[in-house]
Amino acid sequence: MDNLKFVFNYVKKYKKEIILGPFLLILASALDLLQPFLMSSIIDVGIPNKDVNLIKNIGITMVILVGLSLLAGIISNILAAVASQSVATDLRNDTFKKLLSLSYRNLDDLDTGKTITIMTNDITQVQNLILITLNMFIKAPILAIGSVIMAFVTSKDLSWILLVVIPIIFIFIFSILKRAYPLYMAVQKTIDKFNAYIEENLSGIRLVKAFVSYRYEEKKFNNINEKLRNANLKANRFIILILPVIMLIINFSTISILWFGGKYVIDGRMDIGQIMAFNNYLLQILASIMILGMLFITLSRAQASMERIKEFTEIENTDFEDSNPVNKLSSKGSISFKDVSFSYSKDKEKCILKKLNFQIDSGETVGIIGSTGSGKTTLANLIAGLYEPTIGEIYLGDKEVKTIHKEDLRSHVGLAPQKAFLFSGSIEENLYLSNENASSDDLEKAAIISDAIEFINQKPDKFNYFIEEEGNNLSGGQKQRLNIARAVVKNPSILILDDSTSAVDAQTEVNIHSNIKKYMNSTTNLIITQKISSILDADKIIVLNKGKIDGIGTHNDLLENSHVYKSIYDSQIGKDVS
Repeated sequence: MDNLKFVFNYVKKYKKEIILGPFLLILASALDLLQPFLMSSIIDVGIPNKDVNLIKNIGITMVILVGLSLLAGIISNILAAVASQSVATDLRNDTFKKLLSLSYRNLDDLDTGKTITIMTNDITQVQNLILITLNMFIKAPILAIGSVIMAFVTSKDLSWILLVVIPIIFIFIFSILKRAYPLYMAVQKTIDKFNAYIEENLSGIRLVKAFVSYRYEEKKFNNINEKLRNANLKANRFIILILPVIMLIINFSTISILWFGGKYVIDGRMDIGQIMAFNNYLLQILASIMILGMLFITLSRAQASMERIKEFTEIENTDFEDSNPVNKLSSKGSISFKDVSFSYSKDKEKCILKKLNFQIDSGETVGIIGSTGSGKTTLANLIAGLYEPTIGEIYLGDKEVKTIHKEDLRSHVGLAPQKAFLFSGSIEENLYLSNENASSDDLEKAAIISDAIEFINQKPDKFNYFIEEEGNNLSGGQKQRLNIARAVVKNPSILILDDSTSAVDAQTEVNIHSNIKKYMNSTTNLIITQKISSILDADKIIVLNKGKIDGIGTHNDLLENSHVYKSIYDSQIGKDVS
């Protein structure tokens, strides 16, 4: 019931559609119920008495009623389509907003395949349920109940057939539905895995081609595709029984009506028109029950989808967005870590960073270096407010990050992450992502600072040049320079370059760092790298080793005081430092 209430909160916004549509269906049902009665009048009165006028008048009336019923049905279908599509749109908007609002911790736990399935297949299942419900849920019961009443009025002698047939159908359908729900839930979970596999392979298709591993991947795909096939067959094996069994019952009912009705006609207890009318009412009853059965089958499948959508929209956000009091961050870019430890898990004993203490003054250029897995990127994410420290306190300016509204904090921090991810769209659109209020001069200045202006001006449409999905029509170095430009466009108090120049040549890297010093001399610059050549001129360097600070100081200080830094220097001096 909670799942239905959840969806109804969306449906009730479309009052016109959900009130007018069912009203028109009630009208259409009433008109349809009159047809067998009118037909029996033609057979039992008009034809025996050769009353042409009666036959003509009733015939015209039946045509008019059919036309009105058809018109009411068409309008009702349109209203149902509008309501169901609108609800699906609202659900997609809300699930996407929820996705955007999730913290980094939430995103770490997010199943990509499941999320894609929720926003596509699951919402489509709910949309289909609403469409069928508005089209049939009102009409089918009214038609069934009305047909039962009219059947009893038409012939009490044949009514025992209804009392036998209807309970059998209900018991049969609902016993199948009870078994179908868990099977449809299993289908949705299999679709999750299927979508996750497709998404992963689309991202890694070039790697597959590079290693010529077609057969291996094809075997994996066939395996998961076979699992999806089997899950659907298992769920549908009960459903496919419904139509044949109902057709068997319909045929049995028709034979019973003709057999016993024929006897009643011979005995003078019934007319032929009454038999035909009774049979039509019975067919309408069975058709209505079958429609209700299909509706409940759709409900069974949609129930699983509703539960998953509801569960997604109710994910508890682990971000510390609503901490009190909420402070505004000053434009000063000083950073202070006080006994900061951090763990990606809830276990405080498994910290990636351990008891970090350091002070970075506003306007300083600070290098952060360490081997792979030392915690450099995690440190950058903490400064950017993407994660909350497990233990300790982080201050930006004179405010602790827990007390700063996250939008305000992130507006002051420009982060160029390791992976230079670009969205499909123009260069301009990708740069606007970090600051939608930036001017064209701001974009050009950011491109100059990131040393991207030259290659941008060489493109056919310059800043309007279209970037393909994930920047596939740009080189790695070009993507990294746009990645840095996007961070610079924010005009941040703190600029973090997280290994953001690994794909550019040495001269371009020198140009970028020189431009940052020239144009952003009041900004606090953090350069996270594995290359000593990138941070030789930094005001100070923080050396990380296995999540701990091994040393802090200038290049010359660390050569004397940090064994880790000296080892990195010695390993690179012949390659990167001349």
